[in-house]
Amino acid sequence: MLFYNSPNYSFHSAFFAYNAAIKDDENESQADESIEVGKMVKHPQFGLGEIRAIEGRSANTKLTIDFEKVGVKKILIKFGNLQVL
Repeated sequence: MLFYNSPNYSFHSAFFAYNAAIKDDENESQADESIEVGKMVKHPQFGLGEIRAIEGRSANTKLTIDFEKVGVKKILIKFGNLQVL
């Protein structure tokens, strides 16, 4: 993060960093809206699974998913690489 009084500060870099953060928040909220208990998801390694529980609604949202092949796993949504079906 760049601070106004730091030697590396520039208006453009701060502007683009701010816009990137806003876009990440928008993408995250859209992803959160499609995640619901009972929905099916696909994980590249674990395969198909059903969402059993959701903990939190932010960057650290944790899902409990019952996968057909490997059983129940808890996955942070930001690292899960999940496809909602």
